[in-house]
Amino acid sequence: RGDGVWRVTVPVAQAQGRITVTEQSETLRANSLRSNDLPQLVAQLRAGSVTADPDLQRKLEEILQVGIALDADRDRRSDLRNRLTAISEEQARLRENLASVQQDALRTRFLQGLEDTETQIADLRDRIATIDTERADREAVLLDLLRAL
Repeated sequence: RGDGVWRVTVPVAQAQGRITVTEQSETLRANSLRSNDLPQLVAQLRAGSVTADPDLQRKLEEILQVGIALDADRDRRSDLRNRLTAISEEQARLRENLASVQQDALRTRFLQGLEDTETQIADLRDRIATIDTERADREAVLLDLLRAL
């Protein structure tokens, strides 16, 4: 082979003959992936438009699932933080109102509102702490999966 041309000598029994030659080659490609490429790659692996070692495909799917769970944790935590901010603002408003009110009935109502917001704040903080623990566990799993590649 040279200059893109194969030269082959083939003995034939008759003065004339025909031989079909098919060239096959294997190409190796190295690609780098960013985290936002992973969902598309896994979808292509599942569809069969891209092939990979089954063990690698399984690991990539696990990494994707952990990433999806981490995104969901981040979103849930953000939602809870937003609710916590809103409740804290409500609590500040109740405190202002409580300071300016002299009637016992209104004071009782504002005190009950403060108690309710304190309960909600404690609940939200507990839920955020739970999400933080779950997230830390998932991040550790993700690091282990990435190291196993």
